[in-house]
Amino acid sequence: MKDKYDYVIVGAGRAGVTAALTLRETVPSSTILILNGEDRLPYKRTNLTKHLSKPFGRDDFALLSEQEYQSLGLDRIDGDPVMHIDPDSQTLDCRSGLRFSWERLLLSTGAVPHCLDIPGAQWICHLRSIDEAEDIGTLLKLRPRTVVIGQGVEGVELAEQCRLAGCEVLIMGRESRMMARWFDPVLSRMMEDLLEEKGIDCRYSLLPRSVVCEDSSFVLECGDQRIEADLILSSLGVRGNPHLAKDLGLYGETGILTDRHCRSSSSRIFAAGDVVQSDPGWPRGLWHWAEYQGKTAALNMAASMGDGHPDEAPELFNRLTRLKCEPFGDFFFSMAYDAGGDYDGDRVYMKSDKRYLRIFEREGKSVAALMRGWGKAGGKALEKAVRNGSPAAEIAEELEPLQE
Repeated sequence: MKDKYDYVIVGAGRAGVTAALTLRETVPSSTILILNGEDRLPYKRTNLTKHLSKPFGRDDFALLSEQEYQSLGLDRIDGDPVMHIDPDSQTLDCRSGLRFSWERLLLSTGAVPHCLDIPGAQWICHLRSIDEAEDIGTLLKLRPRTVVIGQGVEGVELAEQCRLAGCEVLIMGRESRMMARWFDPVLSRMMEDLLEEKGIDCRYSLLPRSVVCEDSSFVLECGDQRIEADLILSSLGVRGNPHLAKDLGLYGETGILTDRHCRSSSSRIFAAGDVVQSDPGWPRGLWHWAEYQGKTAALNMAASMGDGHPDEAPELFNRLTRLKCEPFGDFFFSMAYDAGGDYDGDRVYMKSDKRYLRIFEREGKSVAALMRGWGKAGGKALEKAVRNGSPAAEIAEELEPLQE
């Protein structure tokens, strides 16, 4: 380890690791340090909600192997969180007492969960780290009666994993239908039908007002409903991690404020990933968006040091976003869909018990789509076609031979 680095990255999720890889490619001779607050190899966090029902190894979800970090010359410290940053001296201090100085700093410290502000909230569990995943996985072996609060993609994945573990599962949320942010009413109903077919109780426009601990179980008070549970899991969205950012005066309402070059208001400090406060209508909480931000931040960090090429200092733009959800081996896909979007036409090309394809157009070009039942190959083909603005009829024809 060195005392001073060209680039120090605080946080080792998708955004941070992508930034490190981009910097190594852009500035091969630079010194790079990744400070990982967790005590294991940096991992893909979105895998946590997909693998709770079965045992997993310590580093099964690692983004890179230890050998890859070494071969790339990326220094890394695990399990020693950063506690203080001094932007004037360009130094930071870790919990162990280690101090490092830097020329450019990236904050990619991720997000913290939105917590219900209700009596008994301390009994509600959240899943943001692999340690929490291990704890929840241990509890699932007891097959507890489980309530999942939140009906987005993470909530659906949590409910699926709890059911696969043999638990009695109820999923509730504030919305009037499943995954309302990403799906139209038809696809929402198809998701609901699938979950209920698998034995999951779906309830809507319902949140607990309090949680009471009774012996070793809990009672959720939901108006005139009392719901008993042994385990309560919540997935009601996230906000940027305020640790470090608030002390630096960089935090807005829901995350670090940055410009389109991923620069904060503090000279030489950049930010990327879920810690950033996104503009209204822009995505957040998606791994490919964090990856895009990490790469953009790295290129701008290098450019600000006079490294790389001057034209490699891109600005973020609101890219088309995608989401896939695969409960119980099924395949649901949402590409750039916005329930309030300005579309001048749309058509349903397929609707059956297990299949759905709806494509939205603007000025003769496809701009969004919803799908169920074509699998990953269909999802990739649909994403590419929408990004290219292919006419909807051409997309439907291209997907036809991919039907499973």
